[in-house]
Amino acid sequence: KKYYNSLKNLSTIINFLIGFFVCFKLLIFKKIKVIHIRGLPSGIMIFPLMYFFTFKIIFDMRGFWAEEKADRANLKRNSISYKLLLFIEKKLLFNSEYIICLTNESTSYLKKKYDFLKNKNFVKIPTCVDMKRFKIKNKINKKKIIFSYLGSIDTAYDIDPVLNFLDRISKRNVSYKIYFFSKKTKKLINKLKNFNISKENYSIKELNYHQVPKYLTKTDIGIFYLKKNLSIKASFPTKIAEFLACGIPIICNDFNKDITNMIIKNKLGIIMNFNNENITPTLNQIKIKYINSKKSFTCRQYANNFLSLNSGILKLESIYDKL
Repeated sequence: KKYYNSLKNLSTIINFLIGFFVCFKLLIFKKIKVIHIRGLPSGIMIFPLMYFFTFKIIFDMRGFWAEEKADRANLKRNSISYKLLLFIEKKLLFNSEYIICLTNESTSYLKKKYDFLKNKNFVKIPTCVDMKRFKIKNKINKKKIIFSYLGSIDTAYDIDPVLNFLDRISKRNVSYKIYFFSKKTKKLINKLKNFNISKENYSIKELNYHQVPKYLTKTDIGIFYLKKNLSIKASFPTKIAEFLACGIPIICNDFNKDITNMIIKNKLGIIMNFNNENITPTLNQIKIKYINSKKSFTCRQYANNFLSLNSGILKLESIYDKL
């Protein structure tokens, strides 16, 4: 169905009503017995129908949506809207046959929060990518370090620690370039100026969905910084799978346990303390350990084994078969 977003709050109401009536129609005429909810918004659409129809629910949470609105969109945690979202989320969790989370940390949090979830069926399926769309990079640039920054610079992310790191690299006279695959906003340009990032050292290009694989392979290492909060415990950014699918290791902060453990255990990049003034160890690791064809193969292989669309499909099919 068409997604409406031009009328602000009214668009949201229209979208939910359309979803509700589509589900209502399907439940009556198609005798649907299982509904796979992808995210809390779609759960809100079917929430009233739980009291009039009998069907099994797979709650594919995709993260803590209510907490994301509080952490990133200024939704007050003492507001009626926030409490209503948590109420609906709790009801959906209680009535679900299976609950899918992006991280183990989110599963642990939910089980501690709600006693009734201790014996529920949880399945972890991280954000996956279509490996056919992504090719491993085959050219290693030895003259300079080529960073890539993919996506948003605010809301869940904080660009300042990344730019501060680059500024310190510049002062070391290390040859580098960073590609910002993001919107060329006034905010980004001003921040680059504030951190004295030379125009020679960066490029900004807004990419569409199909261009991402092509341009990522022009870079050596992906970098980003996520704000630490409750909602981020349940997050698995798509860019992680996209970087690794291209054979590109990652530099990021310790924002949730799953990502940190994954990167450290499998040597897929560097979990960096961006506040540490001594960047020499990080630079040495980048040059010696992470910019080479062997490391690219390791990253690509991990993505293929654990973050591919096929691996996610197999887990979903397993759930469907059991229902």
